[in-house]
Amino acid sequence: MLTLWDESHILEIMTTTQDQFLSEVDRYLTAKGMAETTFGRRAVNDGKFLGRLRAGGTVTTRTIDRARAWMTANPPTATANRSAAA
Repeated sequence: MLTLWDESHILEIMTTTQDQFLSEVDRYLTAKGMAETTFGRRAVNDGKFLGRLRAGGTVTTRTIDRARAWMTANPPTATANRSAAA
């Protein structure tokens, strides 16, 4: 049985993981020059994915892993990096 502290601690860990994930995605989107909705559609087949997450929605570690795997398989190109910096 989980105590109130356990539940609070789990929520804190989940929030930290989501915050870290959103930071990673923000850096990726900037480097790639990609919109949030495009990322969501391509990475996890859900164009509203990041908007819901930013609004306080939750995400499973499995979905985060899918999105990270997609980012790894689709790195920003040198051209996208230059375009984003311009």
